[in-house]
Amino acid sequence: MPRPCAGSDRPVARSGARLQRAVDRLLYGERSDPLRVASRVGGRLGTGLASTLAEVQEALRLPFVAVRVEGVDVASVGTPDVSTVSLPLAEGALVVGLRAGEKKLSAADEKVLGLLAGPLSTALQATRLSEQLQVSRERLVVAREEERRRLRQDLHDGLGPLLTGVALSADAAANLAERSPGESQALLAGVRHDSRTAIAEVRRIVDDLRPPALDELGLVAALQARAAQTSRRTDGSTLVATVDAPGQLPPLPAAVEVAAYRIATEALVNAVRHSKATRVVTRLACDDELSVVVEDDGPALGEWAPGIGITGMYERAAELGGTCTVGPGPVGGVVRVTFPLGPT
Repeated sequence: MPRPCAGSDRPVARSGARLQRAVDRLLYGERSDPLRVASRVGGRLGTGLASTLAEVQEALRLPFVAVRVEGVDVASVGTPDVSTVSLPLAEGALVVGLRAGEKKLSAADEKVLGLLAGPLSTALQATRLSEQLQVSRERLVVAREEERRRLRQDLHDGLGPLLTGVALSADAAANLAERSPGESQALLAGVRHDSRTAIAEVRRIVDDLRPPALDELGLVAALQARAAQTSRRTDGSTLVATVDAPGQLPPLPAAVEVAAYRIATEALVNAVRHSKATRVVTRLACDDELSVVVEDDGPALGEWAPGIGITGMYERAAELGGTCTVGPGPVGGVVRVTFPLGPT
């Protein structure tokens, strides 16, 4: 009987290996090729965190994948009612569901998921930045609409009726000019008074939009002028206010100038009203960002309660991508705000 050739087993072996690879791919996806999985996932990073996790789930045939931060799933795909394990990310954790019959992740799975930790951390950061940007945009829209509402109310309820009265009084004075000069003169006197009031109201509305001192003096000189007007606290005690700033600042975006001025003057008002300080200094510095620090020498009184003024400081800084901190400092009260400077 002829002996079988040794090579006759090779097709069978190759067929078995192909079958095994097909079964592994069906059950475990592409975990045997970590670089391919990383490439697939990397190609989805720009499509959002949920889409990226869906790619992870598909590539590894996992029943559940989520990114969890402080106990909350920021994004997830699959069925959550399975046994899970957590792997640390730069911020939060990657939570994956175990496949049927598994009690823990295999070394191959851990290797692939460890390779994905960096891209997934990037995707998480991008998602959170996008959410913060959306919140910031919503705040800007709300602030803009509130400003429009306030302007409309000022014009409709204040300036509108005032100018209407001026026009009616002027018409009446013209009609009475010949037959009753005395009444006409009295009406004209009222017209002059109301006209001056209307001019003052227009100036108030304009000043609320942008402090005129910024256009007339610039930020540093405007703050110096405001400091020069501050000599006493509300309890009558002496308060010396000064400004420490470079001789000349580079050109600043208009929005940054307004926000810096408003925050600094609000901080100065807080020192006048609430501190027991004898001195308060406003310091400005400018390189890649504008820094404004208002510091007084009053005693520390614990954490500051966030009122309307402090909330406004935070919101003005946040709208421009800046940061704001307020509260007791090493010496007294400190308000510190920074604004990033882009193209002016």
